[in-house]
Amino acid sequence: MKKFAFLFLLLPFVAFAQDDEIVLDNDEPQEDEFSGVMPVQTEFSQARYPSEIMAAGIQGDVVLDLLVSETGSVDSVAVSVSLNPTLDSAAVEAARNFKFIPAMMTVKKEVGKNKIEETDTIPVAVIIQYVYRFSLKNAISDGIENRVNFRGRVFERGTRKPLSDVLVAIVYDTNSIKNIPVPFSVYMEKISEFGAQNFENATIFTFTDSAANFSFHSLPAGKFTVKIPHSGYEAYFTSDSIAHGDSLVSDMYLTAHTYNDYEVVAYYKGEEKEVSRHQLTLSEARKIPGLSGDAVKVVQALPGVARPTAATGAIIVRGTSTNDSKFLLDGTDILLLYHFGGLKSTYNSEALETIEFYPGGWGVKYGDATGGVVELKSRPPKTDRFHGYLDASVLDMSFLVETPIGEKWSVLATARRSYFGEIVKLAVNAIGNGVTVIPFYWDYVVRADLKANEKNRFSFTSFSSNDSLAVVIEGMGAGSEEIGNATNSLTQRMFFNINGMNWESKINERFENFFSLKSEVIRQSMGAMGYVRTEMKANGFRYYDNLGIKLGEKTKMNLGIDGYLGVVNMNADMVSDRGLVHFSKDDFVFARLGAYTNFEIKPVERWLVVPGIRYDYYDELKYKGSVLPEFWDYGEKFHKGFSGEPAFRLSTRFNLTKEHLIKGAIGTYNQSPKPIGMVIDSIYGNPALGTTKAAHFVLGYEWQITDLISFDIQGYRNNQWKIPRMAGSRDLEKTKNPADIKMYYDDEKGKSRGIEIMLRHNQNEKFFGWIAYTLSQSKRKTPHTDTMSADGWVRYSYDQTNNLQLLASYKLPKRWELGGRLRYTTGNPTTPIKYIEYDLTDNEIDGYYGKYNSDRFEPFFQFDFRAEKKWIFKKSTLTAYWDIQNMLYFLYKSPEFRIFDDFYKEKQFIAMPIIPSFGIRYDF
Repeated sequence: MKKFAFLFLLLPFVAFAQDDEIVLDNDEPQEDEFSGVMPVQTEFSQARYPSEIMAAGIQGDVVLDLLVSETGSVDSVAVSVSLNPTLDSAAVEAARNFKFIPAMMTVKKEVGKNKIEETDTIPVAVIIQYVYRFSLKNAISDGIENRVNFRGRVFERGTRKPLSDVLVAIVYDTNSIKNIPVPFSVYMEKISEFGAQNFENATIFTFTDSAANFSFHSLPAGKFTVKIPHSGYEAYFTSDSIAHGDSLVSDMYLTAHTYNDYEVVAYYKGEEKEVSRHQLTLSEARKIPGLSGDAVKVVQALPGVARPTAATGAIIVRGTSTNDSKFLLDGTDILLLYHFGGLKSTYNSEALETIEFYPGGWGVKYGDATGGVVELKSRPPKTDRFHGYLDASVLDMSFLVETPIGEKWSVLATARRSYFGEIVKLAVNAIGNGVTVIPFYWDYVVRADLKANEKNRFSFTSFSSNDSLAVVIEGMGAGSEEIGNATNSLTQRMFFNINGMNWESKINERFENFFSLKSEVIRQSMGAMGYVRTEMKANGFRYYDNLGIKLGEKTKMNLGIDGYLGVVNMNADMVSDRGLVHFSKDDFVFARLGAYTNFEIKPVERWLVVPGIRYDYYDELKYKGSVLPEFWDYGEKFHKGFSGEPAFRLSTRFNLTKEHLIKGAIGTYNQSPKPIGMVIDSIYGNPALGTTKAAHFVLGYEWQITDLISFDIQGYRNNQWKIPRMAGSRDLEKTKNPADIKMYYDDEKGKSRGIEIMLRHNQNEKFFGWIAYTLSQSKRKTPHTDTMSADGWVRYSYDQTNNLQLLASYKLPKRWELGGRLRYTTGNPTTPIKYIEYDLTDNEIDGYYGKYNSDRFEPFFQFDFRAEKKWIFKKSTLTAYWDIQNMLYFLYKSPEFRIFDDFYKEKQFIAMPIIPSFGIRYDF
């Protein structure tokens, strides 16, 4: 007879529809105590889960009462709590096949005559409560293959820039979903466990990785919409579909609200270790009206730089000439900054990483300059993919390509060639006046980079530029054929080529080094109607090395050398009243060596002090240099050394608060007399000349008003002496011995002082601009000149008391950008006509001038305008631009030059005309 423990054993079990184990649930209360062992399930039978039930989304629990016999089989099943008739029946059918280890109950019995009580365990039949759970999510686990069936990448439209950490979302058309066994939401919740995708609010989404890749796993077949919202970009939508068993690959391209080009930075007054700095992106610099898209010209739009005449490329820094400033590429000198004095920079600004401009008070890193320093720093080629552009303007056509080559190499190449000369030639020929004008220029840059390892990087560069001009006048036939056959033309050529390498090395945590070595070839020639012909050839090399040493947490030391070694050959032929004169100078050796050291010291976290010393040796000069840094002209007392000069420089910056900073600098400077070579020639110059010297004093304040708006004010005082000048008539009169007559003297002095202000709004999504103002005074003093003032000081020819520039650029809808630049400067000094006399002997009228530069031209006003329109394609962009200089010409003609008639009664001013420029650019 069967033993039963009926409802005394209501201990429920819970089972999941596809699980192989039974999970014991002890949360339910027992109706009675049971002394024994509960049944243990050993075999489970999977209940049938009909597809139509799953598709209807029905899931939940069926509670069963099971009678488990003393053999462990299920004798009977009854539904205690119903879920669905079909699922109830499926659960009952499955439960009948369950197997258990039967329940065991302890019983007592009397044994033997003495009726000793003993215990024994016997199997018993029990009734248990069993929960059979039907779960849609678990039911489909084995039926879904985890595989990627939709993947792609996200790029910036037009530039193909990879975009990382971008949300990619998919919203399905649920009516198109087929071939999934469960409701859509259940299926999507299940696949959200695959990969890095998530499902919320009826949307499945993921993010792009660092390489801009995204992927979705096990998406159901059907139609869907891809949505990509990303800050700084227009919202992206696209419709697509995927078939059962297929895979989809699709790249997405987002349209940016604004498009910034290569992030080249222009520094005003140097790095943070110097007295101050302002940054400009290349996108800003290229879009400054009046600069024709040339970023290198940006220094002309900054405080401290005088307005050059007739839009030339002169860099007139704080009352000094262009010859007093230094132009470098990656630490070494370059001969020419602009084609034809200002049309375009010789080094394509698209291949630049930074432009650093130091108008005064710079550190000991730079030598052989007394005015300012402009250093171009080339950028490495891009390594993510192949890039390039084509550009055509009214002046020239250019291209640039760059690409990685393998894992360690990358290369960049750009070239430019003008064709405005051909246009001028056609126009002149059409007029038919017998004059042919043929100007043209070209330049190229090739740079290859090798990333040898994490600590060493090499770059190899070839840079070349050529300017040529020819003016042919038919039937002229002047000059002498002994000088040249071109007796009816004016010709000029300037060519240079620089080849070399840079090596950046981080030796360890304390030592880092930058080394540059460049070879240089220069060819210059000039011919004038058979009257003059000159040629100059120079070959040499330039070198630069800086070793940085970290001495501690608050101190760094820099040691460096730079210099030049070259050989120059010159030839000149000219027709004079003495006949044909020939001049030749062969193997003229020029050599300069500079060595410096400085310390970057932080006495406290907010205070930086940078003292430094430097010595420059000039082998081509033959004089006794000073043994002490000269803050003023010490005379000959301390001139006992070699043909070189020591320099001391000190700059400091102190942060009053996070937003406010004060800074200052003092220093001594020197340079070889300019124009280099000619002024120290034994015949046409003065071989006894020494270096030109200067002292700079700077004090300033910076205020970071907001994240975008900054204010900078600087006061400066610069002194120059030993400036070379060409001999005048009074020098000849005062020279008693003809053998003592020199073509050049170095007794001119210069002084300048001023205040520079810049209020700048950095570029945001819509706007950038600034207000730059300079209040300055620049004077020169030259002995033996009758037209000087009482104290001998006169205005410098580029003394501009007021120099104000207002600049703004604004982005409009539909990718239009408009900008304007208004410039006002005080008129340049000029020498007035004092009176005129009629010369009866020569039958001429002579004008006699008053005091030198005692008068001024009328003020100069100029308004430049720039417009740009951009079209964005999937993998490229097209830009049209218009740049118009001096749009005020028809309202006000700002004077540049003055011309008198033959009787000195009427004068005419030559004004800068309107200069239009337009072009198109295609980036890919």
